[in-house]
Amino acid sequence: MRILVDSGCYDLCNMGDVAMLQVAVERLHKLWPMALIEVITNKPAILSQLCPKTYAIHGDGRHIWFHDRNILGKLYKLLPERLEQPLTNLEQMSRRFYPSIYSGLVQFKLKMRRKSAESMRDFLEAFTNTDLLVISGAGDLNDHFANFAVTVLELLEIANRLGIPTAMFSQGIGPIENKRLFKKAKSVLPKVNLIAIREKDASLNLLKSLDVKEERILLTGDDAIEPAYKSRPMKTGRSIGVNLRISSYSQANDKHIETVGNIVQNYGLKYCCPIVPIPISFYENEADSKIIQRITGNYFPQSNICSPQEIIDKVSNCKIVITGSYHSAVFALSQGIPAITLYKTAYYKNKFAGLAGQFGCGCELISLDDNNFARKLSSSIEQMWQFADSFKPRLLASAENQIETGWDAYKQLYEMIQTKKSKKKEQIQYV
Repeated sequence: MRILVDSGCYDLCNMGDVAMLQVAVERLHKLWPMALIEVITNKPAILSQLCPKTYAIHGDGRHIWFHDRNILGKLYKLLPERLEQPLTNLEQMSRRFYPSIYSGLVQFKLKMRRKSAESMRDFLEAFTNTDLLVISGAGDLNDHFANFAVTVLELLEIANRLGIPTAMFSQGIGPIENKRLFKKAKSVLPKVNLIAIREKDASLNLLKSLDVKEERILLTGDDAIEPAYKSRPMKTGRSIGVNLRISSYSQANDKHIETVGNIVQNYGLKYCCPIVPIPISFYENEADSKIIQRITGNYFPQSNICSPQEIIDKVSNCKIVITGSYHSAVFALSQGIPAITLYKTAYYKNKFAGLAGQFGCGCELISLDDNNFARKLSSSIEQMWQFADSFKPRLLASAENQIETGWDAYKQLYEMIQTKKSKKKEQIQYV
């Protein structure tokens, strides 16, 4: 059994995505102990530490394969404008319908430019010979990451044409208003064999509008719940955990940093408690630790190599968590720790509302643009701090349920694959 996993987190710098990848790999290995599990990544050495039972497929190969205007390259600039888009469309069609021919053309081009095609050949060898394509975690299928989302859908589409079973786990899908992305999703997602989603409302409704049959959709919660739940503390912590994501898709700004910082520092003094940094993203352009330093006024060293377990352990010391980053809240709620979530965009509102829906209590949403934001955040901190212990049993029970449904999804995939194999054997014997 050969399995290819695409997590979308090729540099392994987002600890939420890495946690979901680790759980996916662990569950796949338990179901197929002898399987060769290959993971697309740009960091093979780090992958070997975080997921030691895997083999790295370099992400550059995937990038080259899906690079637009691959064949003619700079020659596009010399063409009349009226020919640019038709030729681009022709390249995309060749990639989808005639991958071997397209691959040959790209390799020829790279050879002429004296560039190596080895990483692309490795990627294609792994992809075209896999027995199962798994899209692990991440919230990539939405307008904020439209260009990348299209490549994920194309990968699924080509796999379907090659007869390769496909599955998507721990997915947060939407919002999708981009016409190109919506059209692509509507043509591809109904053919995916299994789609496991993190939350019910936004993702499920969107998938229905994309004509995905309900029997192919499973509501499982987030895969990263399991490692956090396993690390749940026996005693309630005494710290306030904090994070705030500053990025194009969060749209939080300096004003929000200042307001959150003043409130968090005041309550740290009021409760005589430490303020614990809960960074999730370690990408240079959106490093959470830099924002946390501004919120707390303290310096927190950021290690070059980090693991989800280190972040989960930090959360274990908290009584409440205040966050604008999704997986900070996941790691908290899964350990029975209430989370106050801060959002501005529909993207984050959907993610946090989904968490609130899944856990049922102990997760409060506050809009950063609310005119009464400061008052609401202060009130929520006081309430969560006072009733943290009462939330814990229900949060943990919800985490247990989601872990169980998550495992059920992987088992359902296993049974589907094994049934297909059995039918194929019977057909061969009959012939």
